[in-house]
Amino acid sequence: MPATRPTRLCLFLLPLLVAVPACVELTGQRITWSYDAATDELQILLFYDGIHDSGNDSNGKGREQIPEFVAKRNVMLLDWVGHVQWDAIRAKADDPSATSLDRDWARLALNIQVEVVGRYREPDGRVGALQRLTIPKARAFVDELNRLIDRTILEGPPGVLARMQARMVAAAKAGHAWVALEGNAIRVAVPVDSDEWTVAKAQALRELGQSVARMLGEQAQPDEKKTFDDGLRALTAAPISYLEEEGRVEFVVGRRKTPSTLRLTIRHEYEPSLEPVVAQAVKTDLDAALADAMLSRPNDAPAAIRAVLAWGPPEEPIRALVAAAERGDAGRRAAALKQLAARAEAWNRAGRLPTAPIEFAVSAKTLDAWKRWYGRMRQYPLFLEDRPAATQKPKG
Repeated sequence: MPATRPTRLCLFLLPLLVAVPACVELTGQRITWSYDAATDELQILLFYDGIHDSGNDSNGKGREQIPEFVAKRNVMLLDWVGHVQWDAIRAKADDPSATSLDRDWARLALNIQVEVVGRYREPDGRVGALQRLTIPKARAFVDELNRLIDRTILEGPPGVLARMQARMVAAAKAGHAWVALEGNAIRVAVPVDSDEWTVAKAQALRELGQSVARMLGEQAQPDEKKTFDDGLRALTAAPISYLEEEGRVEFVVGRRKTPSTLRLTIRHEYEPSLEPVVAQAVKTDLDAALADAMLSRPNDAPAAIRAVLAWGPPEEPIRALVAAAERGDAGRRAAALKQLAARAEAWNRAGRLPTAPIEFAVSAKTLDAWKRWYGRMRQYPLFLEDRPAATQKPKG
């Protein structure tokens, strides 16, 4: 699709991102969000799945990057290319040589609070970590976001689609609601010219279809077919709605009444050399903290742990209970197995997928069944095959 002002809006992220190769890579990322109207807080759980070494030392080594990343509470979106450095943002916010618009984008970003919650080990052996991002006074944040989008459109370069540009400029002058919170759903509304949009949409869908045909064709490589499956999983894991009306298109991500999770697979290879570094930099064992909250000290759990249990991905408490059953004493093991049985009953009664194991016995078979369930849940909603054990990534 030709470049338009909507795509140019992404330019505001440039001061926040450092697009350089690095040693640290992820196998995937899960993003869950929830809006609490009573407190006017938007919370985001950011899971860094499969943290590992890329083998590229050109911009520092992973064992050096991870401690600094954790200490400064930086954020990484979809791999190191989306590395958000708060030092750079603070500098931009106070930089007299920067444009007023760039300074205001940076100041808005500084309202986001970041908390390092803990690290975890998945049943396949891969290590990950969790951050919680909180946006207080979320409605005021979104209002300011919309005004900055207005300014970006009015002060930015012209787009390619002339009639769509004119509609967007008019909307920006009127103070358009580009982004809105509707319960837990996030709505994005963009003024368009219907004919221009239809032609651009047809071109984009044609190019997408050609790409899919290549990925699934006889000459496609195995990695290309994996990419197709991974992309399909990402597009379908969280509810995404599209509405096209006269002069406007709207995209809605998530459901109003319940939190949603985006599940993104970035790559399949993993190697374990950074696991000790992650353990040293991120002190809290997330699985132990979750298990403690469920089995022994529910009233003492930190807010972030309560958030994971209340509205985080459903596989998180399961992984913690399986770990508690494997590593705990007899009493903790029995309590964990009892919790697993209760959760299985509730999950299956609600008709959720994948079906949870119904076995309840103090045996390895029960835990193995839950590990298989966890592997399938991590493939949700495209269940193709059991997730393989962690594979060694060759050094490059």
